Amino acid sequence: MKRAIILRTALLSLLAVIIASIVTSFIFQTNEVNQVSDYLSETLSILIKTCQTESYSQTAKKMSEVSGGYRITIIADDGAVLADSHFNSVEMENHANRPEVIYAAKSGFGRAIRMSDTFKGYMIYVAVKSENATYRIATPIKHMYSFWVDQIPAILIGIVASLLITPLLASRFADGITKPLSDAVDSLADISNGSSTQICSPKYEELEPFVAAINSLTRSISKSMAQLNYQQQKTKYLLDNMDSGLILIDSNLRILLLNNAAKDFFEQTGEFAGKNLIHLIHAPSIISAAEKATAQNISSLFDFDLTQRTGRMLTFHITPIAGDWVNSDIKSGAVILITDSTQTKNTEKIRSEFFANASHELKTPITSIKGFSELLASGVVSDKEKVEDYLLRIRDEADRMTDMIDDILRITTLESGKNTGSLDDISLRELCIDIVKSLEPQINEKNIDISIEGDAEITAVPDDMRQLLRNLIDNAIKYNIDNGKVKITFMQSSANCSIVVSDTGIGIPKEYQSRVFERFYRVDKARSKQISGTGLGLSIVKHIVSKYNGSISLSSEVDKGTEITVAIASIN
Repeated sequence: MKRAIILRTALLSLLAVIIASIVTSFIFQTNEVNQVSDYLSETLSILIKTCQTESYSQTAKKMSEVSGGYRITIIADDGAVLADSHFNSVEMENHANRPEVIYAAKSGFGRAIRMSDTFKGYMIYVAVKSENATYRIATPIKHMYSFWVDQIPAILIGIVASLLITPLLASRFADGITKPLSDAVDSLADISNGSSTQICSPKYEELEPFVAAINSLTRSISKSMAQLNYQQQKTKYLLDNMDSGLILIDSNLRILLLNNAAKDFFEQTGEFAGKNLIHLIHAPSIISAAEKATAQNISSLFDFDLTQRTGRMLTFHITPIAGDWVNSDIKSGAVILITDSTQTKNTEKIRSEFFANASHELKTPITSIKGFSELLASGVVSDKEKVEDYLLRIRDEADRMTDMIDDILRITTLESGKNTGSLDDISLRELCIDIVKSLEPQINEKNIDISIEGDAEITAVPDDMRQLLRNLIDNAIKYNIDNGKVKITFMQSSANCSIVVSDTGIGIPKEYQSRVFERFYRVDKARSKQISGTGLGLSIVKHIVSKYNGSISLSSEVDKGTEITVAIASIN
């Protein structure tokens, strides 16, 4: 039995040496081909960018010289050879059927290893498609296949050594194979697979300390691996569920760590660990800031506009870190924190526009008040009727300014999210009737026919609902025609209530309908000057609807009328 074990062990060892040698040689040869291909591809891409001249022929020769003598061929889209660094392109046949050219035309990159009709030998070809032509770089591969020949002595030495050493080792250790040792190996192997098993008590008491030590080690390692795995999973979960993007890079800008948010911001997928930062982010300004952080220990905080591409405005905070914190082999690195500041920037823009518009709108009544008061103060106006008229105008402008300030404060309060009153059960129909009564002067002035249909109960702040209904009804009256109609409809469902206000007024052109809820926006500014109001009514309505997580929609047709529908939850 021992002889059979030795013989079989020797044969297996011999076979293993041969297979390992062949596989290793094949792997090294394949790796060599891939490295050459990658090198040729990178070299060609750089040459295309840096070696362009006035003619294809000069370009090919220059690229060959710069690259150290590689053969360069420039091929037109139809396969015609435009230039070749080593041969006369005029005498060369069409290259449209070359595998590397075909692949480059399809995907932008092609590679092939084949016999060259021109060189009369095997070549490795790499082709890259550019805007105006396909560029190909080539080199002989004799030195690559010579790798196999170089490995023959090493393989023979390995075989001889195996035949000499294996029988001795097999004979020496065959008797030492015991079940506890086998169990120990299995137990340690189980740890690497995420599980652990305890070795049973050995047959020989001399092995009990060994088995006890293995069992203790197994428990300790299993516990440590479980804790480590838990921490890794927790860290990964936290990183992947962050709203902010996080990227960790080394001094060479290689990505060591990044979360899903960072990839989502740049609409990227796939694995980027170990790759250069430029593969993820193609912005020179960001790459430059990362280089300053790793090389010069300079922090950066800046905004990056992606609104044209993804509709986002991002804020980058790049901070240098000590390399030993990342890895003992890394001198320096940086943490890149990316936050989506789109909403903040938009809010700042809206606030800026709001104050600009508010200043402009308030300036008009103030100017009028100042003008009329100066006329009265100067004594130029002595007619009693004119004096009374000017005083009434001053009062009207003051009222208009007061209304505008009230509306501005109301919008500011709504935007702040503060609760300005307590909730109460409200009958929208009763509230509507009360509002219509308060608007009777405007209704009678235009002889508007107002009808109210249905009812709905809602739990909300009464003043919010009053402002919502009043602004909708007031607009329907203001922008209606003489002898027009206004219809107010309330509908109730199990969870929501709907308010529909329709009129037979002047209507809103389709191209302006999406903007009517903006502050101070007026469709017809000439007509709007004749109609009193602050220009904030529908904006207040929209803010109130948003406060109650409701929805608002508008449909309108010029000279036929407008209908606004609001839907809000019955209980808030």
